Amino acid sequence: MSQGYYNNAEATKNAIDDEGFYKTGDIGFFNDEGFLFIVDRKKDIMKYKGYQFNPSEIENVIENIEGVKLVAVVGIPDSIGSDLPTAVVVRQKGFQTLSEESVIAHVAKILPDNKHLHGGVFFIDEMPLTPNGKIQKKIVIELVEALKVHKKS
Repeated sequence: MSQGYYNNAEATKNAIDDEGFYKTGDIGFFNDEGFLFIVDRKKDIMKYKGYQFNPSEIENVIENIEGVKLVAVVGIPDSIGSDLPTAVVVRQKGFQTLSEESVIAHVAKILPDNKHLHGGVFFIDEMPLTPNGKIQKKIVIELVEALKVHKKS
């Protein structure tokens, strides 16, 4: 039995690099002891006005804000084809005063303009997670779209 994509030699060829490694789309590194650490997904890269950004970089900045329990950054399409970096935040108990403005200002202080929260910040009570605890970003995007409509009215 041959390995690769069924009836798709081109996809099989593109999935394996020059050294024979299969390209999974994961970003990782080996530590000094030879252990592999997966830290991100390549396909999560988004663009804002031609500049690429990785949502996890923005998430890492927001996670350091006191009162943030959980955050997901997603790209919301705009009229010119950019992904507007948009944060969805679950507050820790007792931090209901954490505001959109304070999160936006914190990110703007640390990151360059293309990584600012041009799509805004939305607060929710509970993050949609998979059974193994990963954030369901497609559902987060749907939530943002619904919250944007509600925010306008």
